[in-house]
Amino acid sequence: MDGPKKKRMKRLVFTISLLAFAPQAGAQIDPSSAILIQGSKASTREGGLDSGRYTKVPRVEGPGSGPSRSTEVKRALPASDPRPIAQDGPASASIASEEATQPVLVSQPPPGTFLSGAPPAPLAPPPLGQVLMGGSGDELDQYRQVLSPEDRRLNLLEVNLAPAFIYNDSKSGYAHRDYTTAGPGFQADARVWFSPFFGVQGSYAATLSGDVSDSLNDKRSVAATHQWVTAGIRSRRFFSSSRSSPSLSFGVDYYEYQMRVPQLAVLRGKIRTTGPQLVIEGDWPTSSRYSWLLGATFLPKARHRESATSVDLRSGGNVDTNGVGFNVGGRLQYDRSGAMFFRLSHTIEKNLFSGAAGSADPITGTVPQGVSVLNSFTVFQIGYTWGN
Repeated sequence: MDGPKKKRMKRLVFTISLLAFAPQAGAQIDPSSAILIQGSKASTREGGLDSGRYTKVPRVEGPGSGPSRSTEVKRALPASDPRPIAQDGPASASIASEEATQPVLVSQPPPGTFLSGAPPAPLAPPPLGQVLMGGSGDELDQYRQVLSPEDRRLNLLEVNLAPAFIYNDSKSGYAHRDYTTAGPGFQADARVWFSPFFGVQGSYAATLSGDVSDSLNDKRSVAATHQWVTAGIRSRRFFSSSRSSPSLSFGVDYYEYQMRVPQLAVLRGKIRTTGPQLVIEGDWPTSSRYSWLLGATFLPKARHRESATSVDLRSGGNVDTNGVGFNVGGRLQYDRSGAMFFRLSHTIEKNLFSGAAGSADPITGTVPQGVSVLNSFTVFQIGYTWGN
């Protein structure tokens, strides 16, 4: 075999031998050497992706807590933090001191989470006796304590004074009960609250300088006064303890209306209506200062009487009387003791007589049967409320 072929054969044998014994040589490498190799590789990654994200901070045990030892504590750092990895020694102690001076953020519990683990028990409603009589029981005192000092529920007395414009339209096929009146008037009422939920009220309203025609051609008029008197109880409900809480008020009143004319009137007579009246009132605040007011009244069954003057006014025998009313307005609350309000109301009273009238109609000259009267009032008020 010539020289070149021998050389190639030796190289082939050497390569096969190297491949056969390489795994055994790697397994016999000293583990400490591998660690050193890895450490050298890790040191070449300083400043890379992982090197700036953790620092080693020594934790030193205090006196009496056992032997002193250092424990590596990894602290996450932002990737942009230029500080190098701290090594054990004085540099790591300075970083630990820096961390000790940093503020500690304490997370707050979300709204509605209670430290005790359960929400407080709801406030029990006051006993009925305290609600009606305004007693000083614990439940009622607790309710008052959660209210704002400027809440009108704390008022024991409220007085309303309001001038008014009153328009009256009485429609009937019987001439004695067909007329219109209009003029100024006023209303005054007071409410006494034994508790925030229950009270009594009384009101009086009347026209001023009123008159009504007393002839068929409207060339003669006589003085006429419309008067309203009510007295009753009120029960109200609020839907929260806030000053801007909506509320509903229910009541039952004694109702009385009458129109008075002089005894010398030849076409008009005196009339009077009395009976129980149901009342509902709503209060819808849009803020702590302003509220919309809405209400209704219902006169399910009333007694209606006519009284004679110079004319024997009798529109029929028995009479069926009832009525209904609606009102809307607003209130501007300055504070607990003062507010202004406006109100527009419209009420209707219907009288249906049975049998024949007591006298002939002055226009037709016949005696009507089954006289019907629709007596309506439209009232506009602007007033002031004083509370204490």
